[in-house]
Amino acid sequence: YSLLALSALFSFYPLLIAGMFIFGFGDSIFGPSFNGMLSKSVDSSEQGRIQGGSQSIQALARMVGPIIGGQIYVSLGHAAPAFMGMILIAAAIPVLSKRTHVNR
Repeated sequence: YSLLALSALFSFYPLLIAGMFIFGFGDSIFGPSFNGMLSKSVDSSEQGRIQGGSQSIQALARMVGPIIGGQIYVSLGHAAPAFMGMILIAAAIPVLSKRTHVNR
């Protein structure tokens, strides 16, 4: 997200291309690993429920996310969605690290 935001601020397209490659690579790794971890968190009798719930939440995020991102883009400028992504990731890091330390 930082490369995407910097490309918007400086109008330097190589940053955009690098940011899109990194984002795409990270997203392609996240999906299967998340679903694998999720499936291991429940026993076999709950697989359908947990995977269905996960896919429903992901579909909702794919529907609501662009709407919110579009409104942020129109309201605050073309770099704002990337900055919002950076803010949300920064907010998620303490939550995820806290859960990781608790589970160890």
